[in-house]
Amino acid sequence: MPLARRALFQDRRRAALAAGGVAAALLLVLMLQGIFDGAMGQVTAYLRSSPADVIVSQKDVRTMHMSVSALAPETFAGVQRVDGVAWTEGIRYTTTFLVAAGGRQQLSDVIGYDPATGRGEPRRLSSGRAPRPGEIVVEEIAARRLRVRAGDSIGLLDSSDRVSGLFRGGTTITNSVALMGTEDFAARAGNSVA
Repeated sequence: MPLARRALFQDRRRAALAAGGVAAALLLVLMLQGIFDGAMGQVTAYLRSSPADVIVSQKDVRTMHMSVSALAPETFAGVQRVDGVAWTEGIRYTTTFLVAAGGRQQLSDVIGYDPATGRGEPRRLSSGRAPRPGEIVVEEIAARRLRVRAGDSIGLLDSSDRVSGLFRGGTTITNSVALMGTEDFAARAGNSVA
């Protein structure tokens, strides 16, 4: 111990640099953990805000981030027959780019849901309304990045849709969430339930 103390405090500059290096490394680790925790919180925001008590997916699929679950369309009807189930809603999901005028792009998880039931929709719209056929709801931060607002057109899944509304709470560091009617989604991306 005396040898270590002497070596450390023999040159005060070296001691200050060593302490500063350790502090910077610790700060970096804490910052990266904070970024990771925040990103994971946003990645699961859609699922956490769902009114569903149980979410059914393919085996071993636990999030919507970098994973895909594809179920047959009749799966949710089978789940409906399970004793104690009050309602089911088939959600469709894919990842694609939203493309605005001028070529601005935003990677987005596009979710198809039934606007008539409201199950699967965003918790609160900040402006506009739920999508009708040929329309989409976009997350606010993504809309700012794309420079679009309600009423503008946006390209996705090889078509163009009108932005019917904006909502809060679905953008991460890398991507965002957008929602459209399940029939529009199925016509463009297939009829499988995610």
